[in-house]
Amino acid sequence: MKNYYRHLSDLLANNKSGWSVTVTKVLGSSPGSLGQKMLIEKDNEEISGTVGGGNLEYQIINTIRNQQPKKFLNLSYTLSQQEELGMVCGGDIEMVVEPINIRERVIIFGAGHCAQALASILTNLNFDMLIYDDRDKWLNPDYYPANTKFINADFNHITKNIEITAEDYLIVMTYGHEFDNIVTEQLISLNWKYLGIMGSKSKAIELKNHLSKSNSLEMINMISCPIGMPIKSHTPYEIAISIAGELINKRN
Repeated sequence: MKNYYRHLSDLLANNKSGWSVTVTKVLGSSPGSLGQKMLIEKDNEEISGTVGGGNLEYQIINTIRNQQPKKFLNLSYTLSQQEELGMVCGGDIEMVVEPINIRERVIIFGAGHCAQALASILTNLNFDMLIYDDRDKWLNPDYYPANTKFINADFNHITKNIEITAEDYLIVMTYGHEFDNIVTEQLISLNWKYLGIMGSKSKAIELKNHLSKSNSLEMINMISCPIGMPIKSHTPYEIAISIAGELINKRN
């Protein structure tokens, strides 16, 4: 357990990511004991502590590395599952998995003033930021929080330049309606957690009418447009706050 807490202290002090696993319930004979802990580091193979060892622990480690949960996750193993794991303990065990510094990703298409304000706010809300724009001079790290990532590429071939995942939050706020349409047309059919487009109510109607030519109403209704919560925002930071509120609502 000392190694577990040293490892946890290192993760927190150096802003590293991982998952803490704690045994929360044991019934009958089980390889793990109540309160045992294990820490799995995200970016390397380092693991400290234990929740019982053996094939069960191996299965838990693989499950966490494959799923990479971003929220608390409950794991439970019954007698039949333990038999499948080659274990004959005969008991049941439950665990809770706690993410440590696991951050969700926001991809902003367009590097204008609103993107700069939004990146500043979302970084402090435990999101990772990626800014995509075809204008090199706007992708200046001095305008953004540390650790912000950038892609300088045209808007016509997004999937060739970046892999979108089902856990990503996508925000479209380019410097022109034409580019907003081009980007949204490519994103709408992908797997994502959230897709929002900045614009007025009239722009939203125009965009949805355009998308309806080649997309179902169900898909179009999944888009948030106009983006942001209705707080009568006008300035870049007010707009950023309204968008951040919507993303927090989606995440929670």
